Amino acid sequence: MAGDANEKELSVFGFAKGMRAGLITFILSLQTIAIIYLFIALSKSESQKQELQAKLYEKMIDFIRPTRDKMDEAVDKVNRVTDQVSETAQFTDSLNRTRKLKSR
Repeated sequence: MAGDANEKELSVFGFAKGMRAGLITFILSLQTIAIIYLFIALSKSESQKQELQAKLYEKMIDFIRPTRDKMDEAVDKVNRVTDQVSETAQFTDSLNRTRKLKSR
């Protein structure tokens, strides 16, 4: 009886006995095509996302570059000043030692 009810239901929609396997095959193939299409669309979306991310990183680097260059210049100046201070301190120390030795 259950089989007859299914056949009656399919016949209402216009599918005879022989068309049932064709209908199932069509639905499965349609589902497979949809899965493949979605997979391809997802991979394209991911590659576009990565390209966009790379462009954003490049823009960020270009935006930060002038500030980094200014900071590098400031660090170089500070390094030169600290080197001069260190040399002056060593020179002053050697002068003090020489003066102490002469005063003895």
